[in-house]
Amino acid sequence: MELVNHDGYWLSSPNEEDQWGFVLGHDRKMPQRYPDAWMRIVSKESGQFEVADRLFTFATVRLGQAVREAIAPPEPGGNFLKGADRDWKIVARASPKLLATSLRHFRDFQLPFYAATFALTLLGAWTLSRVRERQLLIEAQNEVELRDAYAELEQAHKHIKESEAWHRALVENMAEGLIVTDRCGVIQSFNQAAELIFGYTAGDIIGCNVNILIPAEVREDHDVYVATYRSMEPVTAMGGHGNIQGLRADGSKFDVEITLQSRYINGKRCNIALVRDVSHRKQAERAIQQKNEALARSNAELERFAYVASHDLQEPLRTMSSFVQLIAQRYHGNLDADADKWIAYIVEASNRMKQLIQDLLSYSRINSHGGKQEPVAVGDVLDALLTDFSIILSQQQSDITHDPMPIVIADPGQLRQLLQNLIGNAMKYRAPGRTPKIHISAERLPDCWRFSVRDNGIGIEQKYFDRIFEIFQRLHSHSHYAGTGIGLAVCKRIVERHGGRIWLESTPGEGSTFFFTMQATDANISTS
Repeated sequence: MELVNHDGYWLSSPNEEDQWGFVLGHDRKMPQRYPDAWMRIVSKESGQFEVADRLFTFATVRLGQAVREAIAPPEPGGNFLKGADRDWKIVARASPKLLATSLRHFRDFQLPFYAATFALTLLGAWTLSRVRERQLLIEAQNEVELRDAYAELEQAHKHIKESEAWHRALVENMAEGLIVTDRCGVIQSFNQAAELIFGYTAGDIIGCNVNILIPAEVREDHDVYVATYRSMEPVTAMGGHGNIQGLRADGSKFDVEITLQSRYINGKRCNIALVRDVSHRKQAERAIQQKNEALARSNAELERFAYVASHDLQEPLRTMSSFVQLIAQRYHGNLDADADKWIAYIVEASNRMKQLIQDLLSYSRINSHGGKQEPVAVGDVLDALLTDFSIILSQQQSDITHDPMPIVIADPGQLRQLLQNLIGNAMKYRAPGRTPKIHISAERLPDCWRFSVRDNGIGIEQKYFDRIFEIFQRLHSHSHYAGTGIGLAVCKRIVERHGGRIWLESTPGEGSTFFFTMQATDANISTS
């Protein structure tokens, strides 16, 4: 008894190798083995015929709706379910009686079993295929994730190598010597700058104690330095508070400055030292200090000389001036006109010399005989000064105004002299035919007060801006404007003694503005 589907595949056959060809993938079919018989079988619902001495008896098996639904393909076009929804053929090569008996037995017992077995087989095959598809999908996803992770790892490794190369180049090319030691002082790293500073190669020095770089007589001090600075902030310039020396490979000593840090590297505490050779800087500092000391001595000597010279010159000058005045009084008109003129020249010259000596004496005493600098109300000083100038102001019909003045740190006497000289110059160098107008103002800057004295006088050309602050420098003859040419030099020295600076802006024919700065105080009270 044989069960064949619509395409001729054996579902049941005495020869087990012929069964389930459409599932197992072989092509053993009844149409190939019995082509003539198969043509008759598919052309009728049932029948019997004899071919090649064989009696073929066949019938069509009509599958019920329940069986059709049970074994219907779960997916359209499933390759392993060929003919599952079509009718089957029962074929027997035996007598009709035996065929009828077998047909009843098959229909009653074997057909349900085969149908159930076939359905379970199809369901199992479909389940296995779905599981395999899921497994393949998971494997593909895992492969993609693994490939991406490997690419990220390769990129990270590349970045790490580039970073290491960059940091290595940075360490090797930095200007400061970099020395890394462990907590016991054994050198672990020694860059190229350190090699140039100390004269050792990294191969020679790594593994040695750092004391090899320190002169023997200061090693104990160095240990104290290290212990002290470890307890301070991480970044500290060790050379900032003491004279630290290093020892080169050739035995020479030199001044160094060290910045020491303590860090944990790979779980171990290390000391990182940045070393700078400051021997040239120390030499330059010592040279500058010596020059400053020499300059200070020279300035002091010059001040003493100017004071002594001006003081000692006053007595003979006073004697000469007195006798010249006696001659002028006694012999005026008794001699000829030339004699009277010459005597007048001598008197004028002696008076001018007297004024020069007094001004020089005042100039020399600005620093050495200056008073204490203290909070001073500039408004009070200015009001007192304008009171002293009241007669001259009335004669010249000058107009002097000022803004509210602050309190500054100054020597009161020198501050008065400073304002007196600037206001006096503004009154002296007034423009002909123009009423003198002078205005004093003050402006607060972040760290000081800036004062200005503005006038509408004759003005000054820019090329003389620096010259007028030099001692005994005059831009006009005595016949035009009286004076010794020391007033602005005194102003400059007073301002510099107070830590400020003085300068001017001017337009010839329009006027000048002199600026100077003074130290501010916390009190910011203005007065009239």
